[in-house]
Amino acid sequence: MPRYDYKIFSGMAKTTKMAHSIDWSAVEQHLDGLIAQGWEVFSANASDIGLMVFGCGSIEPVMTFILRRLRQS
Repeated sequence: MPRYDYKIFSGMAKTTKMAHSIDWSAVEQHLDGLIAQGWEVFSANASDIGLMVFGCGSIEPVMTFILRRLRQS
């Protein structure tokens, strides 16, 4: 039976102007880098997180990825 190493990676989108514009490019670049190192996306989940910034609350999107790759030992 194959053995795997696992990694958990979470990233938030950059939002501008009251969350009207969402930019996932930094998360995508980090995820692409992990995939280039041999990791594969095993599972992904999208959720929201509440933040308080300068007294104003906001809800921001968060993606969580579980990655795996075959153990090298």
